[in-house]
Amino acid sequence: MPALSVQRKKTRPVVREALAVVEKRSKKSPAKTMRRFFDAGIVSRSEAPVVAAGSIRTPSVLLNAADFHPETVIRIEPGLPSPKAEGAKKAPKRRGLFKSGILLGALAVSAVGVSYSSVPPGLAANSVISIGMAVGAIWFGRGIVRGFFRRGPPKKRSLRAGVALGLLWASFNLAYPYGLMQTQLKTADAVQWAWEVSTPKSWRGGNVDKVLEVITETREIESLPADFGNTVAKILAENPEGRKVLEKLRDRSGKLRLPDLYVAEVGAGTGARYISIYESVYINPSYLKSAGVTLAEVRAGPEAATKLIRHIEVTLFHEFHHASQFRRSLIVPGMLEKFPTQLHKVLSLQTEYQTHITEQRYVHEKLKADPSAQLKSYELSEYESFLKDFEAFLKGIENSHTYRYFSNIDSKYYESFLAEERAIHDARAVEGYLNIARRAAAKNSFWKAKISFAWAKERAARAGLPIPSKPY
Repeated sequence: MPALSVQRKKTRPVVREALAVVEKRSKKSPAKTMRRFFDAGIVSRSEAPVVAAGSIRTPSVLLNAADFHPETVIRIEPGLPSPKAEGAKKAPKRRGLFKSGILLGALAVSAVGVSYSSVPPGLAANSVISIGMAVGAIWFGRGIVRGFFRRGPPKKRSLRAGVALGLLWASFNLAYPYGLMQTQLKTADAVQWAWEVSTPKSWRGGNVDKVLEVITETREIESLPADFGNTVAKILAENPEGRKVLEKLRDRSGKLRLPDLYVAEVGAGTGARYISIYESVYINPSYLKSAGVTLAEVRAGPEAATKLIRHIEVTLFHEFHHASQFRRSLIVPGMLEKFPTQLHKVLSLQTEYQTHITEQRYVHEKLKADPSAQLKSYELSEYESFLKDFEAFLKGIENSHTYRYFSNIDSKYYESFLAEERAIHDARAVEGYLNIARRAAAKNSFWKAKISFAWAKERAARAGLPIPSKPY
């Protein structure tokens, strides 16, 4: 292994010894080696370039370091002795208390809502990820600086400042989504304004503005009172499936934590939408019109609110079930299975399978309790499709335009869920057709009642189940 010789006017012997140590510690990085020399007092900062250049270990190469240190030439020569540097002291271990204070303070605030089961984990993850990236950047930058300039541990004042900064940063990240919705900001207007003031006129017009107009379509967001959410919970609790979902929306103290409810345009063909990062459900304004109520009436009293909720009861249950899914865990079932090939599959078809199947169970229980219960025609049609063919029902979800960007995910959790549903589906289908027969009879549609009863008997015979003798 070649050693180093230093050719420099009035070179201190200790520098020659330091360079020999560089050769001996070949596995150490130049930055770490220099830091050891600074701590031990072997090398001054003015001599750092000598050590840095000497740590480039290419045999029989002459390195001219004049650009770094005047009149310095370092030569790598084989066969020279490598004396130990005398008087070297072990560098004190530096504790990154300031950075730790920032990170721990951020995590403390971010974890409160999750540990108490009062917010979706994804909401806190927004804070943790952004803070983690920033702290990582601080570590990287300070790591480079520490290679040349050694610093001691932070003072108590710096540590307190770090903790305070972390708490403030995390609080802002957690509060921002709620604040955005509560103040009903028109994000689209802000984007449009930023585009106009930050881009040359030559960039504007034509297809670019058309695309921007679609992306930044302004949506009016109108909040609904807390009493509206309480009425939703009261109505959903009338159904066994509704009670199960509401139970999953309780925090550890047992308090019911419902998503915030708003009225907003959520896209053509979509009745409502749950957005986890805002922990909110958005109801399409068209539902108010079809229910025969206005927003002012819904806000004014319980009568109009109840009328609207009854009109969109199944839709609200669907979105509340999504809320319970995101409240469950930050990690979507299956993301860590076959790691890392499924790590990106946050939007999975299996998530929608579970919600749509649970929605049909809600309709099933609703009809069983009251065959003449209020249902829209498409809700009843979807229920009949579910009873007729379980696999075709799942395929219909997969082929839906709404879920075209969703992907299949291999998950033991969802496999177990679907296996249980398949096992009981025949018995549920028999009961479901009887529900439809009773509903048809209550509406004096005896032909429909007769057909549904025949389907119930045929399904029971095919599955080896007891054949019903009376339709209603």
